[in-house]
Amino acid sequence: MRRLDNIDLRLLRVFVVLADAGGFSEAQITLNLSQSTLSTHLAELEKRVGAKLCLRGRHKFRLTDVGQATYDAARKLFADIDDFQARISSVSGGVTGRLKIGASEGTFTSSQLGLQKIIARLMKPDFDIFVDVFLGTPSELEQRLSDGDRDIILGPLTQKIAGMVY
Repeated sequence: MRRLDNIDLRLLRVFVVLADAGGFSEAQITLNLSQSTLSTHLAELEKRVGAKLCLRGRHKFRLTDVGQATYDAARKLFADIDDFQARISSVSGGVTGRLKIGASEGTFTSSQLGLQKIIARLMKPDFDIFVDVFLGTPSELEQRLSDGDRDIILGPLTQKIAGMVY
């Protein structure tokens, strides 16, 4: 792959969502893109990388070895970009970064908890925060938190996992 461009970063972000979703159906919902657009983006990234990134069929989606390596490297790259932004922000006194929230659907839409109001406050012009919300079941949320994929999760969590603060 040649030097990274902005378009490459966008294609990599789409690919990471596609891989996280385990296929096109969930990724379409997450990205609000059609399957043909996702396919086009994936084909373009595969062309730029010079290899097939995943095997896809009617009921099967699996990363190739190159796809897994690309996915791992992209996740690290995005974590490094987030870290870079946080460091610069802390020096300049601004509030910036990515907040990765996981919530169960009922929790996210509850007017009593007011999560949507809190997120709205973070979207003020003096903040440069990207809020990434994942809706899932309590077990999916706990798994994503333990994998480091979420900063915080909200929901009816019934079990206590060692090492997590409830």
